[in-house]
Amino acid sequence: MLAQETRGLVADPIETAALRELMALPETAVGDPVTYAPEAEGAFLALGLILGSPKEPKGPKGPKRK
Repeated sequence: MLAQETRGLVADPIETAALRELMALPETAVGDPVTYAPEAEGAFLALGLILGSPKEPKGPKGPKRK
């Protein structure tokens, strides 16, 4: 024998009606999932290589003074 009780609903009729209305509404799509675009990775890689490449060395500024 189980010692479990089944309790009734603790919401008032207005809340119950609102819940039933929400459950009856169909779900809408929020947005499409992100699609894989390999060409975008190439652009980011190229940009990263350009920005991360070493700079050209500067020429001598002139004779050093003591």
